[in-house]
Amino acid sequence: MLKRSQIYGAIAFYLDHQAEIDKYLEETEREFERNAVPLEQANPTLWAKIQRVKAEAAQGERRS
Repeated sequence: MLKRSQIYGAIAFYLDHQAEIDKYLEETEREFERNAVPLEQANPTLWAKIQRVKAEAAQGERRS
C-alpha cells in the first residue's frame, strides 16, 4: 500500500510537469493508434460477432 506522502508526491510531480506528461501521453496514444491492428483484421470472427450483435440490437430498438 502506498503511503499518503507517496501519493501527494506523485500528484505534486504531475502538477509540476503536467504539460510534459500530457504531451507524452498524447504522443504515446497516437503511436499506439498508428500501430494498432484493426479488430476486423486481427480477429475476424470476433468482429463478425460484434457486428451481428450490433445489428440485432439496432433492429430491437426499431421495433420498440
